[in-house]
Amino acid sequence: RVKVEFNRRHTGPSFPPAPLPQLGPLVDAGQIQAVYVQAERCPSRCSAHGMCMQDRGSLANPPRCRCLQGWTGPSCEVSIPTVCINDCNGRGQCDRGFCRCEAGYWG
Repeated sequence: RVKVEFNRRHTGPSFPPAPLPQLGPLVDAGQIQAVYVQAERCPSRCSAHGMCMQDRGSLANPPRCRCLQGWTGPSCEVSIPTVCINDCNGRGQCDRGFCRCEAGYWG
């Protein structure tokens, strides 16, 4: 048998924040349209599902999130389902995570 004890006052080790990697600019047709900036500058740090970016042409506008595939919303907080549970039991079509049931079926 192993006895495990926890010290409730200990909050764990403290580490300095890791440096952010240098991210390249977003390029469109050879022109730099936006640059990636620190996640702290975007709403909810893009919910860890996107990258924070600043429009190069209008730095007065606030930074915005560029969501990863499968995520949407101002802070990439909304998941876009792509599969349906049980493949709609073979009685419907899957449409972005929702079953469109055949006539006579529901659920």
